[in-house]
Amino acid sequence: MTPGKTWRLLAHHEGQPVELRNVGRFDELVVDQWFHMEQMNERAWWIGIGDWHINISIDRKGKPTVSFWEDGKK
Repeated sequence: MTPGKTWRLLAHHEGQPVELRNVGRFDELVVDQWFHMEQMNERAWWIGIGDWHINISIDRKGKPTVSFWEDGKK
């Protein structure tokens, strides 16, 4: 299993849905200055939501390990 291979993105433009599914391997999503999700390597992801940060690592069996912290409190 390759983490990030199966994904979906849904947005709306002028009342119409805009959807992408499984086009390439998902790498990064940024929304304004408060949300950022990025694939750091083949089995690791980083998510920033405001002052919160989340690290996700995926083992070879597909099981995620999650850690999170607030800025300055790790």
